[in-house]
Amino acid sequence: MKVMHSWSEDFDRIMANKPIKTPDDLQGFKMRTQTSPLMVKSYKVFGANPTPLDFSEVYTGLQLGTIDGQENPNFFIESSKLFEVQKYMIDARKGLPNSRLVDATLLVNSVRVIKSDQEAHMHFFMIPIGS
Repeated sequence: MKVMHSWSEDFDRIMANKPIKTPDDLQGFKMRTQTSPLMVKSYKVFGANPTPLDFSEVYTGLQLGTIDGQENPNFFIESSKLFEVQKYMIDARKGLPNSRLVDATLLVNSVRVIKSDQEAHMHFFMIPIGS
């Protein structure tokens, strides 16, 4: 496999139904985390109550109050419609994951190869707002 291009997915945003202006506002906050021990420990440092939860349960968990908030990049919040059940988006500038476009033709012949950086940008980042 050969890495053809790498780009940032954007910073994660914290979403909540109350304003979070300082780390102290995370005290007792039930934050959905992945099952990563590092993520769990990171939120415990701020006094939050990290709650590992499969992403398929996040929308309902927010509706029912099982969790108070979650973090994801903008495109994921939009595509998952998490803005429907969360009132505030906090630009905490947390994390900056990278994605990689790889040439996997040696592994799977049926993979559609994206031929340019511009095509990759159009394919992965042009998400209609409000649709």
